[in-house]
Parts: sequence; C-alpha cells; structure tokens
Amino acid sequence: MRSERGDILFQQDGAPAHTAKSTKKWLADHKISLFPHPPSSPDLNPIEPVWHELKAGIRAHARRPTTVDGLILLVREVWEQIEVKDIDKYIDRMDDVIDAVIDAKGGHTKF
Repeated sequence: MRSERGDILFQQDGAPAHTAKSTKKWLADHKISLFPHPPSSPDLNPIEPVWHELKAGIRAHARRPTTVDGLILLVREVWEQIEVKDIDKYIDRMDDVIDAVIDAKGGHTKF
C-alpha cells in the first residue's frame, strides 16, 4: 500500500484484540502508524452498523446454518438484501457522528 499511496494510517477501535501488546508490537515492527481513536467514542467506521444489520438478518433467519458452507451461503443471501441506500445512510451521517465525538471530547455520544 505504501508504494501506491505513500504514508498510511491504520484505523482500529479500542477492542481488546486491537490493544493487546502483541498487536501493538506487530504494528510497530511493521512500521504501521495508527490513526488516533478516542477510547470511549462510538465506532467511527460506518461499516459497523452495517455489520449489525447483517448479523440481525442472520439471526432472524428461520433455520440457522449448521455448516461453514451453509453459513457462507446465508451471509451472502442476507448481504444481498441490504440495499445500497441503507449503507449510504451510515456514510451520510458521518459528519454528525464526528461532530458529536468532538463535542463530547471523545466521550459518550448518542451514536
């Protein structure tokens, strides 16, 4: 990526797997800089609520898959049912999300 885009910053939230010493060491060893992320803020990536919709669609399905292949098929089926306009609404509200995080100084927001 660096050869194509120059300096990059990696974004991740404060999930324990992301803040583990081994993760931090790997990122440092590979000279990957992190984009600052407030510790108490909401997920600042618009894909997070889309994942929530995907999981809700899977849970709402009458028959739960019992195999990995069945799960893959169900995920694809539910993903195809999520309309672009439903994804766009999360992208379109990002200005409000960022403003709320700044106003709350990285603290709790309604998002």
